[in-house]
Amino acid sequence: MPYIGKSANGFGIRERYRYSASGSQTAFTGSDLDSKTLQIDNGSLVDVYLNGVLLDTADYNTSTANTVTLTSGATASDEVMIVVYDVFSLSDAMPKTGGTFSGGIIANSTLDMNGTELILDADADTSITADTDDQIDIKVAGSDLAHITSTYAKLRGATPLVFGENNATGTYQSISGEVGANNLLLRSYQSLTFKNGTSGSSLTDGTTALNIDANGIITMPKQPMFEVTKGSEQTISTDTLTKVTFSTEVYDLNGDFDLSNDKFIAPVAGKYLFQAYITFGTMVAGAGMGLVWKKDGTIVKHGHHQSTEINITFGLSSTIAFDLSASDEIELFIFHGSGSNQTCGTANNTFSGSSASSNYWSGQLIG
Repeated sequence: MPYIGKSANGFGIRERYRYSASGSQTAFTGSDLDSKTLQIDNGSLVDVYLNGVLLDTADYNTSTANTVTLTSGATASDEVMIVVYDVFSLSDAMPKTGGTFSGGIIANSTLDMNGTELILDADADTSITADTDDQIDIKVAGSDLAHITSTYAKLRGATPLVFGENNATGTYQSISGEVGANNLLLRSYQSLTFKNGTSGSSLTDGTTALNIDANGIITMPKQPMFEVTKGSEQTISTDTLTKVTFSTEVYDLNGDFDLSNDKFIAPVAGKYLFQAYITFGTMVAGAGMGLVWKKDGTIVKHGHHQSTEINITFGLSSTIAFDLSASDEIELFIFHGSGSNQTCGTANNTFSGSSASSNYWSGQLIG
């Protein structure tokens, strides 16, 4: 194998290590007098000098990695110099006239094609070509798919640029994008859809996560959002904190409301907005009522209303925003401070069609 070693510009020539021996020392390794750590790639490519005299290979061995071991111990203050020659191989070099790379190529600087064609794959009509107008064209079947110049890059959808298939029809959707100096612009002639892919399947097997239609309307079918209602009355005992129970899910887009335990469980971290309205049939003067919000079993927000009349229809409402972490739990309670037991979940308010339309809790992820 040929040698070239290391020179000041980084190309290899050789490396020299100097050690001052202690009495009877045989093994020389690690940091030398110049704070260089001994590195040996091939034990046969080493010269060892003792006080300036070149030793025969019978006088030492390199059987231990990065170590020269003398057959006989050196005298204290003897100078041992080890010269290591680096190795290189030309067996995997590409000739200047060209050839074939079997693996990937990464260019950390300019890749100059000098007006020639770079083939993307085995399909001869898919290529990147540097044109005479100082722009790079990406072509598919002879048609321009993208242009890259010194000032902008443009993606054209005349030949479809596919991010995924349309799940309903299986047809490809055309997308055109332009990259400007200050923005990235995606243009869609029909709709732009982002899908959640599933492991081991194509994008068509995933559910739609976000859709932007041709009118710019954004829909997110899996965005956490729910509404639950009460279908029956519930007794709120005096001087107690009672959890509000619900019987029906009007909708629960992401399945985040636990109806069996009457609580919302945040699927992801974010800002959530909740609204609740609970109706009481007949109140007595002096009764103190309030909606109370619990997060992971701890009261974080509460309201209060004092009744001033007898036998009135009475409603409690609350709108609140929470900053939640994933798996945080939110529950809704009613506090009754004084007077006789009260009943919520009634539909005695004016124009009420049912208990459900008068007693509800809704919420959604807002950011």
